[in-house]
Amino acid sequence: MKTKKIIIIFTTLLLIAIFSFLVSAQTTGCAEKTNLGAWCQQVTQAETAIGFSWAATSCSQTQYCKTGTCVNENTGGCTSNTPKSVCENTGGTWSDKDKNEISECKPGCCILGQEVAFVNEPACQQLATDYGVSVDFRKDINSQSQCFALDTTPEEGACVLEKAITPESAPSGFFENLFGGESPTETTIKIDCIRTTQSGCSSLKGDFRKGVLCSAQGLSDCAKSKETMLKDDKVYFKDTCGNKANIYDKNMFANTNYWEEIQDPKCSVGSTPSSTCGDCSYRLGTIGAEYESGEAGMPTTSPAYGKYVCRELSCFYDTNDDGNVDKVNEKYGHGESWCAESPGTYPHVPFMMDDTTKNKLAEGYSKYNLPGSRYYRLKCYDGKVIQEPCAEFRNEICKETVHPDTNKRVSACFINEKTTCFASNTKTSCGEIDGCKWVPGYTLDGTVVGNGALEGTKLEEYNEKQGICYPIFTPGTTFWNQDGEDLCTKTSGVTEKVLFETGVLKNRKNFANDSIKEAANKCIDGCYAIPGYGSSDGKKYENVETLKNFQLGIGTLDKKVQDEYLSKREGYYCKKKVDEPDSIDNSKTGAEKGITINCASGDGKDLERRRVKPFYTHEQWLKTIREMTRSIGDCGYKPHAYSSETKWSGDPDSEKLTVIFEKIKQSKETKKLVGEKITLYKGDETTPNSEYRGGFDREK
Repeated sequence: MKTKKIIIIFTTLLLIAIFSFLVSAQTTGCAEKTNLGAWCQQVTQAETAIGFSWAATSCSQTQYCKTGTCVNENTGGCTSNTPKSVCENTGGTWSDKDKNEISECKPGCCILGQEVAFVNEPACQQLATDYGVSVDFRKDINSQSQCFALDTTPEEGACVLEKAITPESAPSGFFENLFGGESPTETTIKIDCIRTTQSGCSSLKGDFRKGVLCSAQGLSDCAKSKETMLKDDKVYFKDTCGNKANIYDKNMFANTNYWEEIQDPKCSVGSTPSSTCGDCSYRLGTIGAEYESGEAGMPTTSPAYGKYVCRELSCFYDTNDDGNVDKVNEKYGHGESWCAESPGTYPHVPFMMDDTTKNKLAEGYSKYNLPGSRYYRLKCYDGKVIQEPCAEFRNEICKETVHPDTNKRVSACFINEKTTCFASNTKTSCGEIDGCKWVPGYTLDGTVVGNGALEGTKLEEYNEKQGICYPIFTPGTTFWNQDGEDLCTKTSGVTEKVLFETGVLKNRKNFANDSIKEAANKCIDGCYAIPGYGSSDGKKYENVETLKNFQLGIGTLDKKVQDEYLSKREGYYCKKKVDEPDSIDNSKTGAEKGITINCASGDGKDLERRRVKPFYTHEQWLKTIREMTRSIGDCGYKPHAYSSETKWSGDPDSEKLTVIFEKIKQSKETKKLVGEKITLYKGDETTPNSEYRGGFDREK
């Protein structure tokens, strides 16, 4: 007698999570990099980061962890005893030579405008980049004293004018240049002395007094004042004519000689802000600026004279946007760059992501890389924060690191490797790509590894190939127009068929009265699409690995199959003919009971008959199709990155699961629809619509 069957079809705008783990050897060896991000450590192979080398030997015996000198042209660092892999993965060039034998590491004189530094050539070039100036590196200068003795600045002095200059007689821009861009005040309308060079004085037809200040007694009408001025990023005293005097020094104001002759500074400022000394050092991290009380980077007290101080070149920026600036953790040095915490993005993505970061990103598909989000790079320059956007639609991702040599934060916009992800078809190759994640379940071609054309494939290959490689950083799409909508529908739609045996003596119209557990017990194909399938009570789901091992014949259940929300049909687990492809027509008949399955049929070929499944619980299937949908692009049910401002939190109908029942013929053709199509889930719902077990046609 023919068996009566009924089919249930699930259609959705979703697309799939089954987690499998490959066991590694426990032998200790040298890992190029560990899962925790440490380099060149003696650990097991299982603790080695994906894509990095491991060898069952000591690190000193490997090429990748051999120590030498690391030359980093980006930072100017020459670091001894650096492992080769660490150097090359942080942008350096590795050499087995001592750093004293490497020409790039030998110091010379780096001339930055009027300042000099005794450093190596890469460090000199980095200073040029950090401070936006041209440099001249002198390899022939091999001592610090020789370097500091270089002075290309023309000597200045007082130029006494026979005829005073007034605004009416002055050349265009004369007063502005003299006062550093400021307009002359009432006390400086008439000037009979100017600080300049000898050539400058000759052009004014004045009397040049080398090394003398205009404020020297009896020289001119210019006198000392309590005002200061900015010049070449430093703070100077200013005389009553507006001329630059000596470096501002609180302790030297009353010193008569300090206002008579041009002198070297008697004070100095390094990287710490100062309100008492104006000898700011751009190279060390300070710059002249107008004092602003309470502003981060300013000295704690106001200047004793004038309004200018040496402030830090560092930036203080509210990166986490909590309304407060943490003066320790949110302080950024001049030249440092970092990633902004812009809404809807993952904060501070590292250059080399460890497994913890990748897992957070992979599992946070409804929290990170949201519609409307964009990555930004921030850079501190001259105490100002410059914002640089990465490519829109998350085609670029901001990543950052701390350089091991300089301890500076460095960031850059990297291309999103989304295309590379989709081209990868194995779990291992997917894991080797920094911006990709492996989502077990469906495959791109819809096959189940181990069934059909791939009959006989081992469990290891099933774990390796049963899934799809998706980008961790979900690319953006124009979801608001037809093209974007079509892309979401095309790439994230799936139809799943669930087949039930209703029994030869039972009318199919009564199937509507069966409980979820009874329906699960009668299922023979696609059972994971049934709400509650794979659970003990319809809500609490069993461990996926336990159910997979039970299905594949390498493990047992904790409870009998008939006591679970699982199929009791032998055909769900076993093929009838071992040498024929897996299909519903090649399913064994009969029932399964107990905590194990036997597909052998008396010939001992139990494992060969196993029907491999892409999913083992409904929860796993539902979670995975949501993850796949939301990883495609700005598809599915996700909030807008700026939802607090836009009030847009996504349309639940953009991601829904619908169900319809059909009576089918023995040939699997539809005989009759049973009831209307209803929505089972939409948006983030996990509790199924109660109507899905009702609404059937009660007539024969």
